[in-house]
Amino acid sequence: MYRASGYAFPLGTALLMSFEIDAADHVTGTIIDRDFARTGEPVTLTGTLSGTTLMASSTANQYVVNGTFDKAGAPQSLQLNGTLRDNVKGRDVQLDGRLPGCRLN
Repeated sequence: MYRASGYAFPLGTALLMSFEIDAADHVTGTIIDRDFARTGEPVTLTGTLSGTTLMASSTANQYVVNGTFDKAGAPQSLQLNGTLRDNVKGRDVQLDGRLPGCRLN
């Protein structure tokens, strides 16, 4: 199992993100938007990792992640790269370098 987590600070908010990839390459994740106008409630995302391509989205498509995660990478280079589409605010958030990863088992 792998985990990638961290913050992104697009204009006007802070997004706390955490994603886990299990042995069957199923992805589960959570995003909490710390915008002053939001409730700060977690939004759950689910998806898959196919090769190094990671795709995950929330049920109502508030957030969609299109990225890469290389499980075969060296431990110090594990990270989730790509783009988070924030459909609530209508913007793309770059994830490169913001979500370091680690192997849990």
